[in-house]
Amino acid sequence: MEHSERYIELRDFIQNRMIMNHIYQPVMLTAFLTQNAKVTSSEIALLFLSKDQSQIAYYEQIINRMVGRVLRDRNLITKLPR
Repeated sequence: MEHSERYIELRDFIQNRMIMNHIYQPVMLTAFLTQNAKVTSSEIALLFLSKDQSQIAYYEQIINRMVGRVLRDRNLITKLPR
């Protein structure tokens, strides 16, 4: 099977040149490849957030310490045990 020049270039980048400091490059490439190169920066940002465990932990703290506490104190929500 003959691969296009673009495919070979992308494969080479992923296998040999991509530096994995974080999830950003593979998540962004996956978004472009699965959405036929039609993806907005907002969609990519949401993907980053959904994959970034440090951001998830950060927002869990906000939910539990701030917003959740206010709503629990007003008896609007109940925190279920884990």
